Amino acid sequence: MAGRKKCDPQADKFDICSPAGSECFINGTPDSCEGSTLIYCDDGYKTKSDCAALGFKGCGPLEAGAMRIGSLCR
Repeated sequence: MAGRKKCDPQADKFDICSPAGSECFINGTPDSCEGSTLIYCDDGYKTKSDCAALGFKGCGPLEAGAMRIGSLCR
């Protein structure tokens, strides 16, 4: 379920809302593939989406030059 946050109006203006889960971190857990399924971090929770079911050919690496920086539906 997208958009899960825990919010504290008394927090610093840059930290008012933070991810609700702690299974993964958007800036430290790269997206990956498991067959045609994309595994990604959504508000601190590991989430899976079947790329083929969404109309894509499958899941594959996201690269910047020779460096793998994650995965995406293709």
